[in-house]
Formats: sequence, C-alpha cells, structure tokens
Amino acid sequence: MPLAALSLVRVAKTYRAGIAGCAANVTALRDVSLSLNPGELIAVEATRGAGKTTLLLCAAGMLRPDLGEVTWPALADPPERPTAVISYVGPRAPRYGFLTVRESLAYAATVRALHGPVTLRAEDRAIELSGLEMYATSRVALLPRLEQARLLVALALVAAPKLMLVDDVLQSVTPLAADAFGETLRRIAASGIAVLWAARNAGSTPATVHTLADGRLRARLKLERTVEPTTPPTTIAKTESAAADSTGTP
Repeated sequence: MPLAALSLVRVAKTYRAGIAGCAANVTALRDVSLSLNPGELIAVEATRGAGKTTLLLCAAGMLRPDLGEVTWPALADPPERPTAVISYVGPRAPRYGFLTVRESLAYAATVRALHGPVTLRAEDRAIELSGLEMYATSRVALLPRLEQARLLVALALVAAPKLMLVDDVLQSVTPLAADAFGETLRRIAASGIAVLWAARNAGSTPATVHTLADGRLRARLKLERTVEPTTPPTTIAKTESAAADSTGTP
C-alpha cells in the first residue's frame, strides 16, 4: 500500500473572533481526517467562511492545528515538513499584468533558482500541464478569469511540487469553467502530483469530493463527467466573461 502524500488525523482548529470583551470561539475544523495519495485529486466543497483556507494551511504545515496530527508520509519522515515540495496556491498570488504568461513563468523560475534547483524549461511543463498553450504569449492582465486561475497553478508548478494545495482561486464562475478547471487539476494529478482542491463549487470533476460544513468533513463520490472535447478553452472563457458581464461581476 503506497504511503500517503498527506495525512490529517482528527485535526481541529478554533479561532477567537470579535473585539476584546465580546470575542467568541469559532470552530473552523472539528475532528477532520483525510488521506491523499500521490497522483490523486481530492476536492473539498464548502461555502465561504466554512474553513477551506484553514484546512489547506494546516495541510501545508503553515498553520498549527489545536488538536490532531498532520504528516506527509510519502514526502518526509515525521515531524519534518517538506517545505520544498509543497505548494499552496492562493487567490492572491503575485502576478504582473504587463508580462506575458510565458514571461511570468520564466520570471518565477528565475526567482525559484535563487532558492533551489529548477527543472530545465520548467515553464514549458507548467504551461502544458495547466492548459495554457493558447495563452502563452498573452498579457496576464488580459487573461479571462479561468486562465488567471490556471496561471496561479502554473506558477506553483514551476517549483516542481509533489503536493499541491489549491485554494478557492476560481471563486464565482460558471459550472462550465469549474469543470474545465477541475480537468486541469486532474491532468496535473495524473502527472504524479497529489492535489487537494478547496472550492465553493468543484463542478463535476471526476474525483473524490468531500463537503466541509460546521467544521466537519464528509466524504462522497461524484459521478464522472468530463468536459466535452469539442468545447475549446476560448469558448469557455467567452461564456464565462459573458456570464460575468450579465451579472455585473467584475
């Protein structure tokens, strides 16, 4: 039986929220257990403020849980945290709008090289796995929302992670865009990377899906349904942009 890339055992996390004298305990995670293997994609669906980011930060070792244990058996011996091979992908990662997608990834690879080895032509692999081939020469500021989310993932791929923790980078999008992004993450997982994706809507991604509510994680399986191959990325982007215009979403 293969070792898990990520293991959470009965993890709990509580915050103190409010002003002094009126603060209250808010439980973000309650008795959460999860196992993620190399090459596996697991999605966690939850509403805003339900604890998605707290879960991912604990999984990355960036936030210490109050109770429970977080380990990475396939990546490091406990209690070591394999920082170099864990990538947390948040919605506010630094991006430079005046650069093209390829230039952004080349810059990220250059910065990464200052801290450790980088795979030769890492940006090419990142572009391929994230599905950004059609946008490689596009300016970052002009990318549709779906492609901006893919770029965040591509920037993380430059570091050649073995565990990728993807926060709610899509936020409010159409179900079609959620499906397409899920397919991107599934392709990344198929390359051998363990992927944990937290989102308000994981679409119909053919992966194990958990729901997070009241601090508790509940597992279920989603039926497999892939994005139709006849739907090109440009069509998805246009559909998404049209939907955003009609709702007034920036």
